[in-house]
Amino acid sequence: MANLEHAKIYRGGITAQYINLETTSCSYRIDQREKSIAFSFNIASKGGGTTRVVLHVGKDDWAELFKQIGSAFPDQAPALAEASAAAYRKTMKDLAQARKMSDETAKAAEELIADLEPVAEFVNEKYMALPAGEDEREEELNNKIDSVIRKLQDIE
Repeated sequence: MANLEHAKIYRGGITAQYINLETTSCSYRIDQREKSIAFSFNIASKGGGTTRVVLHVGKDDWAELFKQIGSAFPDQAPALAEASAAAYRKTMKDLAQARKMSDETAKAAEELIADLEPVAEFVNEKYMALPAGEDEREEELNNKIDSVIRKLQDIE
């Protein structure tokens, strides 16, 4: 977890006239499983112990939060722009990786087709050489291999 250097945690009762500074120690982490930012801090508990508090702000709230931050603190525009640039760079990297995988998959499909074509030709010859009614197994194999080759061609 990363620490927030300028955080302040206050606490007060609903009927209390004031809220009091509780701690300045607060950390956060990006929680990909929960799709949130998790803010974590400790406060003194009524019984004398310590209470751990974790606040998850879900990613669906971020857009509005960022808009409000930009509006209230326009001087933070460079930080928001850098965040956008980092997201763009990550997206481009992921896209390049996906394209590479797609190209590799297409090449593998092409190689499989080349390997299967002689098998398909052999099975087709056996199928065509048999008299009607005695070629059911060969017809089934011929149809299956043709189907596999068509599926591989769709990948290319």
